[in-house]
Amino acid sequence: LGAVLKDSAEISLDSLKITEAKAIGTQFNDISAKARLYGGSLTADINSNDPKAKMNLSLLADLLETGRSNRYKINGKVENLDLFALGLDRRSPISRISLELDGDMLRKGYTIEGFLHLDNAGTENGSGQKKHGNMSLEAYIEQGEQWFKFGAPFADLFISGNGSIRDLIADIQNLTTRRELSAIYKDSTDFVGNGRYNLDLQLHDSR
Repeated sequence: LGAVLKDSAEISLDSLKITEAKAIGTQFNDISAKARLYGGSLTADINSNDPKAKMNLSLLADLLETGRSNRYKINGKVENLDLFALGLDRRSPISRISLELDGDMLRKGYTIEGFLHLDNAGTENGSGQKKHGNMSLEAYIEQGEQWFKFGAPFADLFISGNGSIRDLIADIQNLTTRRELSAIYKDSTDFVGNGRYNLDLQLHDSR
């Protein structure tokens, strides 16, 4: 696949119109897209008028592992994502989210730098609608350590450590699901701490 991506001069999809399709056990309607693959980078625009997943998204992703860096970008608006209709939340027949996205991340080896903004986020369930305001995630390197900063009206979270993002995820699994729910994993990896991390969580009034 890497050779195909690298050697391909350009692959373009000018227009794709899906009037009806079934995926993940759900019927989707009225979705259009266009995409371009050039030099191992994929750009795509997706427009969905399906009431269950009404959204407009623009995406960019570097697919090749060049040994240097890979950029990932997303921009768009999710007007309505019906989690119940999509089978993602069965707790209530009313479970919807909406938000605006703007993100630009650069991965260099096992480190990440960039941002992801989630603006005008809102949810709706059986208790009614709730606005959550703007949220953001920042990733950066400081004094040789990976830092993540999550900010929202209800909380601020800071995580720093000397391990990679892959190590962080693995350590969280080792401390939680691998320890308490080891049967869900095919391998039998013992708990081994791979990195050192600092966590600072500040909770705000969420009423």
